[in-house]
Amino acid sequence: MGTPQFGEHREFWNNAAKADLLIAILDTEDVRDSETAMAAFRDHGERDARGLLGYVHDRATVVDLGCGVGRILAPLSRFCGRAVGVDVSDEMIAQGRAYVGDLAPRLEFVKTDGRTLPDVADASVDFLYSLLVLIHVDRRSSFHYFREIRRVLRPEGIARLQFHNIMSDEALAKFVEMSSTEYPLEFYTEAEVRRLLGAAGLEALQVESSGPYLLVDAVASPADAWLDLLTRDVRVLDHGTDGAAFADPAQFDPTSSGTRWVQFAAPERPRQLEAVAALAPTDGLISDATALSSGFVPLHPGHETRLTFGWNPTTQGFDVSVDGDSGLAFERRKEGTPDGPAQLMLGVLPPAHPWSAATMERYPSLFDLRTGQAR
Repeated sequence: MGTPQFGEHREFWNNAAKADLLIAILDTEDVRDSETAMAAFRDHGERDARGLLGYVHDRATVVDLGCGVGRILAPLSRFCGRAVGVDVSDEMIAQGRAYVGDLAPRLEFVKTDGRTLPDVADASVDFLYSLLVLIHVDRRSSFHYFREIRRVLRPEGIARLQFHNIMSDEALAKFVEMSSTEYPLEFYTEAEVRRLLGAAGLEALQVESSGPYLLVDAVASPADAWLDLLTRDVRVLDHGTDGAAFADPAQFDPTSSGTRWVQFAAPERPRQLEAVAALAPTDGLISDATALSSGFVPLHPGHETRLTFGWNPTTQGFDVSVDGDSGLAFERRKEGTPDGPAQLMLGVLPPAHPWSAATMERYPSLFDLRTGQAR
């Protein structure tokens, strides 16, 4: 199969949208069920949007490359300043305006020619994402998109991109299954993704292998420069503890209550960080945690922010709040205490980064909340 022409690509997705809009965008069992299709479709969009909250803030300009009807961007637009959905399909955009209605007034739809990001100014985007889209785009067109992403990202901006990982068994099986069809699918290795992004002027900050996919965070600045912009704005003014639970950082007491708080300085530009609180066996990892809470910490210019971790021995879980508000996308994922000695893990991480030694080494100026010291 040769490289599809732009008109053919648009026609394919226009026809797919007319045939079965929801399945063309998200082919899952619950979306295939006519009784649950629309509710499931919206629910998946809400959940996927929630997974991107760490990348945005309330003044951010966000671009969804391959937005379809705005399945993810519509709920995400509630948390950003400007939301731009870009798609190659006239039909997707037309139905998207009807799907979104008045629920997402900040959402703008823009039609692309299959290679560019029209109506998006240079160095204007804080966050761009493309999920379940570049897996359908031929490499040459994807490379043009990479160049466009480099053009539109701010120096402190970031892009999250999804690719099929040919080195996974699932993706290889999909490749074999579809090899005799005309259905548009592309497959990459991690090395190929890094190579092509680099040729377009982007640097892969991190690459995560997830099932048949590669999820890539890419930046337009050199990684060291991007990290400097991030950490320059993350400064701790003060910190402290109340109650017995946090009194000794080396020996957390899960039978007592207490809080640890951190006061962040006002940043020069809006920031969003992720905070994690975990209780795990002393010889274990965060994946072994018996109690775990995580969520997002928005930092705003002109405003000092207080992050508070509280331990509740009755529920055996962490209560986390920002400026006294516990409803800012924080959630308890686990509750309970280890059978033996426990270690406390508290930290603030860049958007969507895993808690790992590599992350903590790469971001040395982020705050280690266990000891109250900057790492």
